Order: sequence, then C-alpha cells, then structure tokens
Amino acid sequence: MGFASLQIGDLDRAADALQEALGKFREQGDDWGAATS
Repeated sequence: MGFASLQIGDLDRAADALQEALGKFREQGDDWGAATS
C-alpha cells in the first residue's frame, strides 16, 4: 500500500493544504455569489 509509506507529517501537510484550498474556494464562492445577487 502506498499509504503505508507516508509519514504522519506528510499527512498533516496534505490536510493543511486541503483545508487551505477549501478555504480559498469558499471565499471565491462567496465573492462570486455576492457579485451575482
């Protein structure tokens, strides 16, 4: 399994990157929604 070779730090960084991406996506979505309403 590829996951078995991952270090905990790698998982933490991946989770942080995902959270950051989701946050930016939400912000852009809010801006777009406000502009079109």
